[in-house]
Amino acid sequence: MRDVLRYKNLFYRGNPFSIILSLVGMDGYLAYKVQDYYIIGEWFIGVVILLYLLYPLLAWFDKKCKSVTVCGIIFLYILSLWINISGMVPFRTLPSCLLSFYIGMFFVDYRTSAEKYWWIGAILVVCVKFVAFGNVNLKGHVVGIGMAYFLYGIGTYFMKNSIIKRIIQFFSGLSYYIFLTHHLTICLLIKFVPVESNVIIRVILLLVVLGVTVVSAMVLRQIWLTIRQICKI
Repeated sequence: MRDVLRYKNLFYRGNPFSIILSLVGMDGYLAYKVQDYYIIGEWFIGVVILLYLLYPLLAWFDKKCKSVTVCGIIFLYILSLWINISGMVPFRTLPSCLLSFYIGMFFVDYRTSAEKYWWIGAILVVCVKFVAFGNVNLKGHVVGIGMAYFLYGIGTYFMKNSIIKRIIQFFSGLSYYIFLTHHLTICLLIKFVPVESNVIIRVILLLVVLGVTVVSAMVLRQIWLTIRQICKI
């Protein structure tokens, strides 16, 4: 709406059919290829939609023949590292994201082990960060897995503290609204800081962005709650 009012044109980016990508949540994922109306959210929303559409089939294969499923996913991932017909950033391709998704399914089944061995995830992340060579895509997956394992493990201990638990519950209740507002907040504020700014200025920018995002998320949530109350949704 902001850009519609600015340019005084509903289809200010040209092709009106590309707005369909926004309606189905694929605008961010395909923005590298199509000039669409992508403003809020993140690129991974599109691939998350695709993965959840594939989930019933993936879960069926996993239940019927886990070994074949694992080998198939690894094969598709390795193949995507060698052949990239989409021209997309390798880490964002469907086979790459499918690997992360399936590891997430695997993690849910064995997540309790992270409570005892969370330090393994920390060591893994540190080791990978100090390795200068290797495939960036693969290293990204390994770091992601290690961080998830580490954070989940230590998170179970922190959540035993009542104060920390209330803080986490507060932000978790705002998480969706933060997701809707953070991208736009960054775009609005980052233009006031030169690219060559020092670390202190960048840290200040980060804190300001976080603060504005939280406040705008709280306002957005209140607006939605008011609308629900009025319309009795």
